[in-house]
Amino acid sequence: MVEATLTSKMKEILSNMKGKTLLSYVCEKDDGFSRPYGNMRIITDSFSIELNNEEHPLTFFDGVEDISYFEIKEVNPETPFKPFVVTETEEFKVNKIITGIEIINDTINVKDGEYVISFDEAIVIHMSEDVLMLARDSWFSEVISICHDDDYNKIYSIDELIEEWSNEGVDKVLVDRRRFTVC
Repeated sequence: MVEATLTSKMKEILSNMKGKTLLSYVCEKDDGFSRPYGNMRIITDSFSIELNNEEHPLTFFDGVEDISYFEIKEVNPETPFKPFVVTETEEFKVNKIITGIEIINDTINVKDGEYVISFDEAIVIHMSEDVLMLARDSWFSEVISICHDDDYNKIYSIDELIEEWSNEGVDKVLVDRRRFTVC
């Protein structure tokens, strides 16, 4: 099984956000599309993290492939945010208390278990009277979709996922989509 999931340390960083105020997030200026490429910064009243969705070498089926997947690291809030692509950035104010965090995970089973891969597809930040979902919009994309909704199927449906993995309908594909509470 191939795992493109958050590590226990990354989940711990997310868990430490509960009870903190989400002050803002910073990403490339995208003229209202809410889809930054590659990375973004999340700023709380106690610490800041960077969410990356960049390609990394990963053992993938019969070899090593460059695959994009989420990574989280705590960063110095005094260090300026550097977007993955050279462009202007924008800060979006939130100022709400984080009440919980979930991860949406897809386990994809191709050809009756010949290939099985697990991707953490979205991070859902629940706040007082709001939700912020940071989601991958397909298994290979480095784009991060940002929305105030937690319906991941609107971004990347199971039907779309099956279509992409089925080799034009030749291979049998099963998807197990689950939500996991981090805190």
